[in-house]
Amino acid sequence: MASLKWKKLIMKEKVQRADGEHILHRIYITQYNTETNEYLISPFSDFLNEFTLNKATSANMAADIVARFLNYLYFTADKDIYSITIQDTVDFIETRNIQQDTQRSYTSYLTKFYHFVAERLPLQYISLDNFTFDKDRKGHMVMRNLFTDHMNIKKKINPEIIHNIKKEYIYTFIKTAMDVTPDIAFGIYLQCFGGLRKSEVISLEYKNIATAVMGGRKTMQITLEDKDLREDIPTAFISKCKRNRTQTIIPVFDDMLCMLYEKHKERYKKNGCSAVFVNSNGKAMTDATYYKRFRKLKEAFIKRLEEADDFEVKSYGFFLRSYKWSTHICRGIFSNLIAENTDNIMEIATWRGDRSLSAALSYLTDRQQTGEKVVQSMNELYRKEGT
Repeated sequence: MASLKWKKLIMKEKVQRADGEHILHRIYITQYNTETNEYLISPFSDFLNEFTLNKATSANMAADIVARFLNYLYFTADKDIYSITIQDTVDFIETRNIQQDTQRSYTSYLTKFYHFVAERLPLQYISLDNFTFDKDRKGHMVMRNLFTDHMNIKKKINPEIIHNIKKEYIYTFIKTAMDVTPDIAFGIYLQCFGGLRKSEVISLEYKNIATAVMGGRKTMQITLEDKDLREDIPTAFISKCKRNRTQTIIPVFDDMLCMLYEKHKERYKKNGCSAVFVNSNGKAMTDATYYKRFRKLKEAFIKRLEEADDFEVKSYGFFLRSYKWSTHICRGIFSNLIAENTDNIMEIATWRGDRSLSAALSYLTDRQQTGEKVVQSMNELYRKEGT
């Protein structure tokens, strides 16, 4: 048993559809032999069929969590599936250093997994009577989380995380990216002024970028869609778009957006590769590579602030070092800039890509005005710096 472990397996298959060639991701829960590198697909993989109507990322997350739980159950708790208890999941969660919102994700998936197993196997301590259902706001019946009442959430305190950078330092942040990590500087701009997630940035192809106009200024519209630009590796998964959409980029700092794009294209566009962001080998950049480059940018940015002569700037650098933040802070920057220039919550959601396209149509006029307000406020700061 020491050579076996539970592991997620992703298998990729090219399929031809009416709109062209697509990559189909088949996800399995397996027993992996670490000595022979062989995979044995487990019947637990059928659990992932519950997520076939959702994006493949849901099945991907479910497989990850279940495999981790099974490794804990079999090799740490030294139990088998027939004797699982509610306490086993509580203990499993307690062994992992995760935030409260991640706890909810884990327990939600494991509630569904327990129900799946209880329907198929004669479990010693869990039966279908343990599961209850409530109606959601739309009147649909949803399964109540099996573990919520058993979790001691006071033991888990979220680490101190910040979700925004003061707007007077955003230009320095972008400029540091241009100086230190030019291969992702254009992506950082798209995140800060378009609200793109990291996975959406690295999934961009040049065909996804179109020119547009906002308040007389040239800008871009980015088409975001699920895709897989790295067929060669199973860990490079599809873009985790909340929904496929067209996202307008707010063109602040005069013509910086167009300048960044032209410089990026001139330096990093590779023949035979459609990806906008590429690694040192000329292949589409992975999530891990982008994150590594962002960490370098973060350190350089903080150091630049800490070494400033101005005491307030220096203090803000020390502040940023004392908190946790990563690429998602760029989306926070974008959200805060929008929120400062409108009091319409639905409009904020529209800009962030959090509403359906049909529901967003009635806000397009105000949306244009809000974008222009952001441009004006940021450019005023930009010119005060004398750059």
